[in-house]
Amino acid sequence: MSNNMNRTNIANPEAVSKHKNDIPKSNPEDLITYDQLSSLSKMTLNDRQKTLRDQVTSNTYNDTKRFISSPEMYDIDSPKLKDEIIQMIIQYLHDEGYQASKMTVHDEAIVKWYEREELHEEAKKAKKAILEGAWSDLEKIQLKPLVKNHNIFLYEVYKQQYLEYIENHDIQKALNFLNKKLKPLEHLQKTPDEFCNLCYLLTAKSVHDSPAFKNWEGIGPSREKLAEQFESMVYYAVSDKE
Repeated sequence: MSNNMNRTNIANPEAVSKHKNDIPKSNPEDLITYDQLSSLSKMTLNDRQKTLRDQVTSNTYNDTKRFISSPEMYDIDSPKLKDEIIQMIIQYLHDEGYQASKMTVHDEAIVKWYEREELHEEAKKAKKAILEGAWSDLEKIQLKPLVKNHNIFLYEVYKQQYLEYIENHDIQKALNFLNKKLKPLEHLQKTPDEFCNLCYLLTAKSVHDSPAFKNWEGIGPSREKLAEQFESMVYYAVSDKE
């Protein structure tokens, strides 16, 4: 996503107005009927999304496909979708003469944009720290605003650090780390025996000595997997604007 595009579109409502004629107008037959709405309410979330998606993509305006056609546009967490919605709201308020409201939304959108930029930068730093094993740097980053299921991710980070201590034969540090960091999060283990298997490693010569970790790929590859997991849990994808 282009930084300049976001800054221009949101910061300058007039810049949006040149696209005014590009937004197709709706026809009565394009609207969802009451009966359709009732049917939707009885469906599961996935079925509702699919039905709405099919209806949106199948309807046309003057034989032209609707302006919303990308799968990304159906992701309610997509920053691009949120920006598009804000732009349309600002344009509507401008066209209808709600100047004070327009400026309020405009100013709040700017603040939100900068907040998202800051989160994005923090997420990039966190990913870099994970890949480099710079765990002290990662601790300095406020992860809670960045990731969903914060404690689950912390458990995975601590498990990675612990396995690296074992692999490097630093048993005393591993023991202290296990008690201080992993034990309080034991309830987040992926399997009922995972914490016991981690404890067993204190008596092993390497991580692979435990049958539970025989497929562990080593420090480098496991860091890469952890970084991928981080990206999947972060509120704003690290790769959005890279």
